[in-house]
Amino acid sequence: MRVRLESVSHVYDASDESSAVQVLDAVSLTIASGDFAVLMGASGSGKSTLLNLIGAVDRPSRGRIFLDDVETSALDERGLTMLRRHSLGYIFQFFNLVPTLNVFENVAFPLSLAGVPRGELEARAGEVLERVGLTGRAKHFPTSSRAARCNAWPSAVPSFTARGSFSPTSLPAISTRRPASRSSS
Repeated sequence: MRVRLESVSHVYDASDESSAVQVLDAVSLTIASGDFAVLMGASGSGKSTLLNLIGAVDRPSRGRIFLDDVETSALDERGLTMLRRHSLGYIFQFFNLVPTLNVFENVAFPLSLAGVPRGELEARAGEVLERVGLTGRAKHFPTSSRAARCNAWPSAVPSFTARGSFSPTSLPAISTRRPASRSSS
């Protein structure tokens, strides 16, 4: 998936406690499909803001953002939701897991939102857990000490619903590679 920003700026509005803050100012960049990019900068320099804009979580104050040929900055909320549900995956710095769901249920949750039939949902979630070596932890909850020690399993959550992955970690990275397509048998 190609990422393109054209003169993107982002301003956080003023509040009772602070004045408006301009975080990004006329950023233009292109990340070709299949490329891998790392964002580096000081704390507060706009790395997370940029990733939130690229990932269609937030909207730019000015400028345009494209994922392939889709101008995400022009989509309405429903369009953004559908784009995120079917085309994007996030691996968060912090897990952002539903604590009342077990590992399997957290992995399957995005598929259930997308209306995937139960049989396919179970097969695909099981396949992903097997791929990351966590089949034996499927019934564990995020708050259990055994599950909490396993840092790999949250990466299974977006791995089968998205065509690209965005990873806001200590060195934020953007991958525009598409996972291997599933066989249709």
